[in-house]
Amino acid sequence: MKAFAIVVVWLSNWFILAAQNDFSKVDEFARSYKAKTTDVVKLTNELTSQYNNELDKVRSIFVWITNNIQYDYKEYRKILKGKTETYSIEGRNEKEIAEKRKKLEEERYSESIKRTLSKRKGVCQDYAELFNDMCKSIHIRSGMIDGSTKDITGQYIPDNHAWNWVEIKGKTYLLDATWASGYLDYNKGKYTRQFNEGFFLTPASIFVVNHYPSESKWQLLNDKVSLEEFKEFPAVGQGFFKYKVKSFSPKVSKVALKKNKLEIALKFGLKPKMIRISNKGLVVKEYKKIDDDFSASIEVKKSKNEIDIWGDDELIISYKTK
Repeated sequence: MKAFAIVVVWLSNWFILAAQNDFSKVDEFARSYKAKTTDVVKLTNELTSQYNNELDKVRSIFVWITNNIQYDYKEYRKILKGKTETYSIEGRNEKEIAEKRKKLEEERYSESIKRTLSKRKGVCQDYAELFNDMCKSIHIRSGMIDGSTKDITGQYIPDNHAWNWVEIKGKTYLLDATWASGYLDYNKGKYTRQFNEGFFLTPASIFVVNHYPSESKWQLLNDKVSLEEFKEFPAVGQGFFKYKVKSFSPKVSKVALKKNKLEIALKFGLKPKMIRISNKGLVVKEYKKIDDDFSASIEVKKSKNEIDIWGDDELIISYKTK
């Protein structure tokens, strides 16, 4: 598998950006702001006018959305069943049809934003549209990205998600307000609100582990990851982003053992208090002293193991052995 890397300057900028900023006051204000308005300009100005830099403005918007917009599981189920609105556009020529389509899309976009703010609910498209509209209302460059993802089991799900890019001080970053707001248990049909810091301005080399954009340029990587490589990445959980994993090894989900051992390495941006390693649900090792650079050698006697690495109670990454 070829190496994938982001421009060194960009990655350095991300770590500097993340390290030099304490968002506690911004987050506290964003979470305390409770105005029930559907006016995007008014809402965004009141959330951001006290800040002098783009980063704090973007952070305030992001945290407000994750704290106030509930994932709409019922709407998600309707989409899965194909129960969505469809439109028929007629015109005398292609130009007229294109103009009508553009107008219709603009009206739908505007109505969607108001509906999301009114109901305080939405699916990924709604989260991404709202973030985008709020940024643009204060002249911060941003946009939406459509693509595919992988779930917590590593299952590839094509064309199912939307997230955002945003430009801060001339640099482009990736974020996902939907996944930062909480997570969905597909088996139970239950949504749990739980803010995950790791989906805010995530390094591109980490974001691509379970976000695969339809347009490869939005990987923001020099060496693009192919769809085949994306499908081979290990399954990752909430802990992968919560603990801001910077690098991981192995890079593939199915690993051949060497002398009945699986060698694992993780580099953390934020250390968990404890790491547990389980095989098919049974804990085989525990580590209570964690370094930024964590490595472990897991001895297994048979093939076809299912190795999960947990940070505290959050799943970080999973492997299967051949």
